[in-house]
Amino acid sequence: MMNENPLTLKEKYLLLAYHPERGRPLSRYLAFGLAGAILLELADMGKITLNRKRLILSDARKTSDPVLDLVIEEIGASKSSKRLATWINRFVRFRFRRKLRTMVLEEMIGKRIIKKEEARILIFFRYYKYLPYETKLRNELIKGIRDKILRKSDVEKDMIFLVVLIGATFMVRRFFERGERKVARLNIKEIIKDNEINQIANETVSAVHSAILATIMSAVTASAAASAAGSH
Repeated sequence: MMNENPLTLKEKYLLLAYHPERGRPLSRYLAFGLAGAILLELADMGKITLNRKRLILSDARKTSDPVLDLVIEEIGASKSSKRLATWINRFVRFRFRRKLRTMVLEEMIGKRIIKKEEARILIFFRYYKYLPYETKLRNELIKGIRDKILRKSDVEKDMIFLVVLIGATFMVRRFFERGERKVARLNIKEIIKDNEINQIANETVSAVHSAILATIMSAVTASAAASAAGSH
């Protein structure tokens, strides 16, 4: 039986971002979405604010959440304020990416939201799958997302945040049929511009999307350079 503790925004995002049967991430940009979800949680708690697109730590007191506390500590240790996009990029680097995701997944295992199973590729390569104990909660989240995007129904704030994070990390195709995707993407853009989410939410989603695009462009440039070098 699933724990009755409510899920945080970052836990909801990861629950959606893992395939319910294969137990693997649905998006290669999962780390960007998770970083965005963590910063949105901090903003919603009044821990961080924005000043000319620079992130300001307005409350450094610890929370009851070790993941949030780790991020607060890192932001607080900075000698100067940095742009929101800079923090997104820092938290998706290998050292933080792996640690933050593992910490959140362990929390979810403790709440009996997901379970961890060992799997192997060709016997020699071991990896772990993260599977939901039951699909009901995940299906309810997907229904809420679809209702918000396609029917523009009123939903809780977390659902709005999930909608824009899904759009920013290119997961629309995972939850919408081919004929729905164009409308879904247009409606997500409208939701991002809507006044019902605050400035820091808009900036966070924009920063996540920009960081992903920068990563894609870097990969394309590196590939083109390698091809050009190989042709000589």
